[in-house]
Amino acid sequence: MQDIQGIKEDILQMEDKMGGSGKKIESLKDKSRRPKRVRESELTWEKEIRIKRLREKYIRIGKVKLQKLYKKEYGGYISQHHISYVIKKLQPVLGCKEG
Repeated sequence: MQDIQGIKEDILQMEDKMGGSGKKIESLKDKSRRPKRVRESELTWEKEIRIKRLREKYIRIGKVKLQKLYKKEYGGYISQHHISYVIKKLQPVLGCKEG
């Protein structure tokens, strides 16, 4: 009985999909699930290079102290999240262990 119920649901879904397209078979194909708009990073290439330089100079310092050093040296604000993002990208380059 459950199989029949499942088949009925499938038929109803197919009817719903075909309803607005003038009963074309192409309307049964799955539509793209990719988002139409994707967020772009607010982190500029210049800021990324600055963080990289600070990290190479002070390899043992964490993101909180790097944030303070960034403000002191460059006079601008950078979030801790952006710093940790750059550090994760640099791990293979600098030979740092994760964690």
